[in-house]
Amino acid sequence: MANKNNRKSWKNNTLLRCGVVGITALGATPSWAFKIDTGNPDVNLNWDTTARYSAGWRMEPVNKEFANHYGYDETETRFEKHDLVTNRWDVLTELDYIYKYAYGFRVSAALWSENAYGDRSHTGDEINQTFGPAAPISNYGSSAEYSSYTERYITGSSGEILDAFVFGSTHLGDTTLSAKLGQHTNFWGESIFTASDGIAYGQAPLDAIKGVSNPGSSAKELFLPTNQLSATFEMTPELSMQGYYSFDWEPVRPAS
Repeated sequence: MANKNNRKSWKNNTLLRCGVVGITALGATPSWAFKIDTGNPDVNLNWDTTARYSAGWRMEPVNKEFANHYGYDETETRFEKHDLVTNRWDVLTELDYIYKYAYGFRVSAALWSENAYGDRSHTGDEINQTFGPAAPISNYGSSAEYSSYTERYITGSSGEILDAFVFGSTHLGDTTLSAKLGQHTNFWGESIFTASDGIAYGQAPLDAIKGVSNPGSSAKELFLPTNQLSATFEMTPELSMQGYYSFDWEPVRPAS
């Protein structure tokens, strides 16, 4: 009975710790949607913006083994128990212009900033005690400042254009031909065998950094659109053909 109660208590405590972080990170997400009146009944112009704030706290003490390891000390010792480890805001804004429900363009952009880490790193106290004066200042060099890549894609403040393409469709007898040209995403569903195999993996890179650091991210925030021409030919209501030609290629943005 004691073991059973202990397991139950551990489970409840674990759920409580996860729940606090989850409620904070996945709180109300404000969105603003505007349908802009152009005075032309054939034109639909929509501007949507979503803002998200994420916060998270460390719920366990510093791991001494990691803290005394040169490769992990700077991340392990940066935050103590109950310190704020995620203090991030994200904004996604989207503009869609549609003419006669057949032609138009789409532009979207993402903005973000992570304020929990500051602009530099430092060697942990355990490493300083172990190595003394020989202890390195930081894995990031003598200045301990983060790399430009880290500032660009992790800490921010930063942003990037996501979608930027024109589109159109036309009827050819009883068939329909539609196309997109510019920076957009093609993802043919479950066409993967593993995470790094298959057609879908090569079609669209993913922002894994945002995936692990921004709870509640939607798919359109995680895909990294590339410049390409894509087309869909609907021959019958049950049969269609799709194809695309990519003008460039971008790698997956890894989380580590």
